[in-house]
Amino acid sequence: MPTVSIVIRSRNDASFIERVLDGISGQTFSDFEILSFDNASTDGTRKIIAQYDNIRLFSIPEGGYVPGKVLNFAFKESLGEVIVYNNSDSIPLDEFWLEELIKPLLNQQAHATYARQVPRPDAFPWVKLDYSRSFPETPFSKTFFSMVSSATTRNTLRRFPFDPKISYSEDIYWAKTLRDNGLKIAYTPKSIVEHSHNYSIEQVQTRFYGEGYADGQIWKEGQTLYHFGKGLLGGIFRDFFWLLKTNQIAQLAPCLKYRFKQKFSYRNGLKDYFRDIRK
Repeated sequence: MPTVSIVIRSRNDASFIERVLDGISGQTFSDFEILSFDNASTDGTRKIIAQYDNIRLFSIPEGGYVPGKVLNFAFKESLGEVIVYNNSDSIPLDEFWLEELIKPLLNQQAHATYARQVPRPDAFPWVKLDYSRSFPETPFSKTFFSMVSSATTRNTLRRFPFDPKISYSEDIYWAKTLRDNGLKIAYTPKSIVEHSHNYSIEQVQTRFYGEGYADGQIWKEGQTLYHFGKGLLGGIFRDFFWLLKTNQIAQLAPCLKYRFKQKFSYRNGLKDYFRDIRK
């Protein structure tokens, strides 16, 4: 039996998947299996994965992807005592990624871990700022979690499976469940992956509306106009000084467009959740 099962979920990531799989193959910790769950890719992602003999490949039909259901199915199919999740566009940046990610689990110092994410070289300036705040170079105690590159134990998943009813932010809901039950989640900044998205305005609207709606489900808390305004203005000032500091002030207009769409879409999703439960 392998010590670790690495679960990869993919959809149309042909431009990244080979670098991801090659990065995994070159790790110092090598006692693992790889399970790939492809969500009806149309760009050749599945064909690339199929070229690797050591990967168990599963196909999800179009329209059949529900995060919690797929993650729970992956757990049932896995053999390892440690389950690692790594997105198909999340590229390990060195050979110590896996070793560092699972170290707190093997040492029984945590029940789940998540890696440091660094943005791609072509990431929008404001995206780079967001990542520097969410994924610092040193450990921190902020209540946060990201499943993009993360790990947990088989025993933890037996006790706390994923909720199949959550369609967005399933990782945040799962992490909240762990923390509510006294389990520890560790940030492992020496485990590093490259991962970010330069979303279009339409994609920003879809993503953050979904996150707002999901946060209503998860936290059961609305957002006052005061806190909305405070968050929006605080973010704008932070972006302005970051762009000024990094000599990218010419990017202020597209940055503001992104932030307004991000914040208003999130708020609309949150409002719609509470409207829907009142029906």
